[in-house]
Amino acid sequence: SVQFDITPLQTLPFTLAPNTGVDIEINYTPVTEGLASETFTVFSNDPNDPYASIELIGQSISPVLSPGQQIEQILNAYDVAVEDGTIEGVGNKQSAKNKLRVFGKMLSITEKLIDQGYDKYAIRVLRMIEKKCDGQKRPKDFIQGPAAEALNSQINELIDSLQQ
Repeated sequence: SVQFDITPLQTLPFTLAPNTGVDIEINYTPVTEGLASETFTVFSNDPNDPYASIELIGQSISPVLSPGQQIEQILNAYDVAVEDGTIEGVGNKQSAKNKLRVFGKMLSITEKLIDQGYDKYAIRVLRMIEKKCDGQKRPKDFIQGPAAEALNSQINELIDSLQQ
């Protein structure tokens, strides 16, 4: 996957007159967290220096999201997981539907609390929500499925963010 790309002022290849130059923009778009490098090589018809290589290095870090952005991501992940069936309610048909709906409503309440600046109350609700998707027997979970563990992890990260 390409993390560095160039945006020349004109199309490649191009010819320059002696002692002239051209600006080339190099964009870095990280696809993974961490260090990335690539070699950018310029070829020429100069008999003494037929090419010049430049090592491009980029460092990406995880973005720091606000609690509002985090709960928005959690709600989006929840909606997608419900739609694609990677989470579902626990219990018989009606009970499972109700638990899934209540879980979503608790997330929505948390978003409203965060938006209004009631972080202390949001933490309380999030702790209840976290216990309903942690895979433990007590208290019984409201949701289950492949996406439940990732959702639980995001909820714990949000609790940590709100406590700072």
